[in-house]
Amino acid sequence: MHTITGLGGVNRRQVMKFGGAALATAARIRSAAARIGAEFSRGHQVIAVVSAMGDETDRLVELAAQLSSETAHAEVDAVLAAGEQVSAGLMALALQQFGIRARSFLASQIRIRTDGCFGNAGIVEIETARLEASLSRGELPVVAGFQGVDAEERLVTLGRGGSDMTAVALAVSLRADACELFKDVDGVFAEDPRRNPHARKLERISYEQMDALVRAGAQVLQRSAVQLAARHGVRLHVRSAFHEESGTWVGHDETELPLNPTHHLQKEVA
Repeated sequence: MHTITGLGGVNRRQVMKFGGAALATAARIRSAAARIGAEFSRGHQVIAVVSAMGDETDRLVELAAQLSSETAHAEVDAVLAAGEQVSAGLMALALQQFGIRARSFLASQIRIRTDGCFGNAGIVEIETARLEASLSRGELPVVAGFQGVDAEERLVTLGRGGSDMTAVALAVSLRADACELFKDVDGVFAEDPRRNPHARKLERISYEQMDALVRAGAQVLQRSAVQLAARHGVRLHVRSAFHEESGTWVGHDETELPLNPTHHLQKEVA
């Protein structure tokens, strides 16, 4: 077991969210854990957020569809949320192998409260006491993304790309200094890189322009997450889960695009 130890003295608090492609295998989970551990070793307080492994959510959708035609239903959401629960537990195990005191948390354990709309809920409040206590003990919380609870404590899911919303909402509630979103793309591009292999990766983009790209069809980020980040001034860093290069920063007054972008686009959200 290789040990990563905190250096003492918290430099900053950050949320690190990993999408499904970055967690598709045990080896990839271990690699993501090493990356998270590297930030922890710098003395930072880190909150990890995880999506379901690979195409697990799609598999669960298909499985539920074999038994019910309902798509917005309490039991369907209970099924779909299971993928993130598995990822959170596995990530905590991987981090523990680096000597980190990691602990997984589900939405019900930290009270990620939502408006109760099955299949596409919005987060209305996060009770941060348990996470703050975990951080104060020197632990590294691993939060299952994509899920919340309604007024009756039933599990609900946050829509496609909902783990982005989990990460941003946690960054807001915990007053994090940064929210990094690790994807299977290198960042945000001026054009669809699959159509134009020479498309330029943007180093920075404004919230408004990111929102416009999403409305035009880009699925690199969940739109609700972008809007929440904009309302609270949380800077987002969209970057690759597979190498260390910087990605694209999303924030106020940051732009490399015309004011009304109409094309682009990565199609993956995780």
